[in-house]
Parts: sequence; structure tokens; C-alpha cells
Amino acid sequence: ALALSGVTTYLVDADANADTLQYHLRLGKVNSTLINLLRREIDRPREILAEVASGAAYLQAFTQLPDLPTLRVLPGLVTDDLSDQALGDEARVTEVLKGLYEAGVATGGVVVVDVGNNPAHTVHRAAMRIAEGIAIVIRPEIPDLAETRRWISRMIQALSGAAGNGAG
Repeated sequence: ALALSGVTTYLVDADANADTLQYHLRLGKVNSTLINLLRREIDRPREILAEVASGAAYLQAFTQLPDLPTLRVLPGLVTDDLSDQALGDEARVTEVLKGLYEAGVATGGVVVVDVGNNPAHTVHRAAMRIAEGIAIVIRPEIPDLAETRRWISRMIQALSGAAGNGAG
């Protein structure tokens, strides 16, 4: 809706169904995926000039849709990627997601990160940690509301536990 309204929108798909995003948006080829960006960033040295260059690299990782130039997407992970070593460094994952967010906002855009619901996953925790707002789509039924409440409690507990272990 944001992109259709003319707002430059950066969509980061940070759950394990990258193929679904590519299918629904009819993307034949993408510039990069989140897992490829994470793999590349793990080996990148942390220097001032490298930080400036990474902002441009973050923006270049997004694929712009030809039919909707205000929407740029970064497909995420596929199920096979979940054990990838690039996901093991939670501080680096958080740094990359924060870099994607800052690069998108610096262009005057809005960054939306779609995450799964696994509080044990580094990407999900990192996305929740840097979020300015969280939207949870549920049916307005008692069991769904109750489960959402339990999920929010588990996520808060997972985030506070990770922060307490020096990962914050």
C-alpha cells in the first residue's frame, strides 16, 4: 500500500520462504538475497570507509520492481539456509539489518521487514530488536488472541535473555 501510494518502500523478507516472495512478485532475477548479503558481510572488514560503502551495497542488494518503481525487495532465506554459519553471528546479523534499515530511511524511504515467528532465530530477534513498530496480523478470535499473547511474551523473554548475554 505504501509503494502504491508513491512512498519508496524497501521490503526485506527475513523469514525462510524467499521463494514465495519471488513467486508472488513474479521476480525472475534478483540482485541479492538476505542470506547472500549476510554471507558477504561476515567477511567484510569493519572500517569507516567500508561502513560508507556498505550503505550503498545495502541499497544495491534490493531489487526494484519494473512495474512498481517505488517498491524494492530483498528476498530472504530458504529453509536450507537456516543452518548457515552467516546466521550464527547475531551481532553481525543485527548490524546488517540495522544497515538495511538506515540505508532505506536515509533515502527518504520506509523499510518493512517481514519476519517469521520464531523467537529462537537470530534474524527474527535482530529484526525485533531494531524495529520501530511491530504489526502482528491475526484473526480476532479468542484462541488466536491468546496464542499471540503467549508469542509476544516468549519474544520479549527471548530478547531480554539475548540482551542479558551481551548480544544487545
